[in-house]
Amino acid sequence: MPESTATQPITANDGQKKTLAVKEVIGDIFAAPPNSVLIHACNCYGNWGAGIAGAFRQHYPNAHKKHEDFCKCGSNGMAQVGTAQLIPPLDEPKKHYVGNLFTSGGYGRRKDTPDMILSNTGPAMVDLLRQIADVKKNGGEVAELRICKINSGLFGVPWEKSLEVLQNIELEPDMPTEVTVYERA
Repeated sequence: MPESTATQPITANDGQKKTLAVKEVIGDIFAAPPNSVLIHACNCYGNWGAGIAGAFRQHYPNAHKKHEDFCKCGSNGMAQVGTAQLIPPLDEPKKHYVGNLFTSGGYGRRKDTPDMILSNTGPAMVDLLRQIADVKKNGGEVAELRICKINSGLFGVPWEKSLEVLQNIELEPDMPTEVTVYERA
């Protein structure tokens, strides 16, 4: 798990902690405006071999190479589960950031259990939101956040459970406040 920082969640006027707003739509996650962050869940080995990860590999070959290199440089040749990687726009003409949520250590028969994947989803998303906040603080432009129905494909976790995790993320100052979930028609 990533180390926790002492940053306090933000609160609404009524004193309630503010949580991530999640909107669901039907559409193409890849048809995003420039500088959008496209988010998916992945394993820690850098393998974008199938499912939505395979589609990310096709759309963002340069981001895929950076992702593979990132994972290989991690401990034991893999990224740390429960963290995230934000890749800046590398593939023209799309100019999209790619957000990788490391929710399962392995893939295929070696994927983590659904409970483990869910326990890694919140910390990974918080890590990604912090990275996006840092980009914006440093003058970077971020248009919108788009996410697929993470964990529900090859990881086999019911979407409703991942949705609940996302909706309960407590926001910190400067974090994006909304993410739009895209489901194919």
